[in-house]
Amino acid sequence: MGKLSCSVGLEWDEAERLVTANVPAFAISTYGVDRREALERANEAILVTIDGLQAAGQPVPQGDEGVVEILQVEV
Repeated sequence: MGKLSCSVGLEWDEAERLVTANVPAFAISTYGVDRREALERANEAILVTIDGLQAAGQPVPQGDEGVVEILQVEV
């Protein structure tokens, strides 16, 4: 398949003491005890999701490189 670029949103969850990783292109979320582990688990989740989509004959998202927007909100 080649390489695929995806946005991964990382967020510290103070209550759970974990880093959550959200991958919008695949509508998946995972976590890790730190940033590195959260990204590793996101990579694994993406690969498993791609395998499942291919096995079901469904289209695989082609990533979402460059679609991240940062908003500044006045408070």
